[in-house]
Amino acid sequence: MTTIISRFLMDHLELYAQPIVDLTSKKVYFYEILSRVHYKGQLHYPNEFIFNMSISMRLELAKTLLVKIGELQKKHPNISFSLNISTLEIDMKLDEFLASLCKDDFIDPERCIIEITEQAALDDMRIYNILKNLKNTYRFRFAIDDFGTKFSVLNHVIDKNKERVFDYIKIDGSLIENIEHDHLVYANLCTYLNFIKQNEKQAIIEYIATEAIYDIVKELEPDFLQGFFFGKPMPIEHYLPEYLPANSDIESLYMAEGK
Repeated sequence: MTTIISRFLMDHLELYAQPIVDLTSKKVYFYEILSRVHYKGQLHYPNEFIFNMSISMRLELAKTLLVKIGELQKKHPNISFSLNISTLEIDMKLDEFLASLCKDDFIDPERCIIEITEQAALDDMRIYNILKNLKNTYRFRFAIDDFGTKFSVLNHVIDKNKERVFDYIKIDGSLIENIEHDHLVYANLCTYLNFIKQNEKQAIIEYIATEAIYDIVKELEPDFLQGFFFGKPMPIEHYLPEYLPANSDIESLYMAEGK
């Protein structure tokens, strides 16, 4: 039954994207690739279907999205893309598939940022070594997703016995909730950002939903921002150059969403 459900979900898969903006240049730095399932007029999000997929189909989904990224890179050579990958897929030899894409020149690893979820599993040195090899051999870039939701994640930022695998740290949106009204939230965010910068990582803050939040957060000088204020998750075609230039600034993105 799980296999049947998995195939059904794959057959109705749609590719979405959301921009991540460079604070300094106010340009789109890269697009996060997102998966959606569209069926009978209803749009379904990963938390609604990913856990109903078999393990092998989750691996197939990851491979499918990586192939899509390679195709997008070839059509749009100045655009970078990121993708969420769990350590479950990495444990199923996804690295061998990534290596084959690189050897066939099908994907540009320097324009592919892999956002790692399920960070607790990163305590497995075998997983860490796989990521290190992908970075050192092929120059993939990595981000820790949902930073701040699990204390153990800190180990992967500050452990001096490990090479610096992660380039970016994504600060979870829960850490800026109510920042317009709660000074403690603001103070805590300052602490996280200082920690990230002192450890020579680049910070991405998610859930920048309004201009008011943007005005507050930009003063803290994170490296990158993501959220509805810059662009909602949309079908990938919405963000391709023929629809929206890749170097659009924040104002253009804001107006493009009809706000």
